[in-house]
Amino acid sequence: MSSSFEKALKTLENKIPEYIKKVGRFQYKNQAFRLVDHYIASEYKRCDICGHRPIKEVFVIQDSRGNTLNVGNICINKITNQKIAQWFKDIHNRIETLKNNEYAIGTCELLLNQKLVFISAIGRKRLRTMLKRMLDGRKPTQKQVKLLIYYAHKYNDALRARRTTHGNHI
Repeated sequence: MSSSFEKALKTLENKIPEYIKKVGRFQYKNQAFRLVDHYIASEYKRCDICGHRPIKEVFVIQDSRGNTLNVGNICINKITNQKIAQWFKDIHNRIETLKNNEYAIGTCELLLNQKLVFISAIGRKRLRTMLKRMLDGRKPTQKQVKLLIYYAHKYNDALRARRTTHGNHI
């Protein structure tokens, strides 16, 4: 795992508790509530607001006396009048995308730091743009993927050639 990957993952994961605080207080049945937790349930739950079952994505809200309710994504949006469920879906998708891009991130960093293969200034800029995009939890474009594959092949070919000339046949 690269340190930039770990840092990006931690940054995205830290956005969750920050966002929970940002939601603030809201009213439900003439009581003040606040969002205190969000998780994907290992076993299906029931929404304490509407009774819908099953809910897999659970938002935990708490009143001023400490009583909690498990709430589904539709109800949390209704009672807060905010698109909370969508925000969590988006952040979880970005975290998954970042994890799926871990190998490509490492390859991109390797290419940017190696001295074996010449990469033009434009190519380096495009690789850095791709790296930044992936570290933000977004998928690289098809054009970026092709560029990464192109330079990775050049790098592998140069490694093979270097090993052959040094008597280390593959």
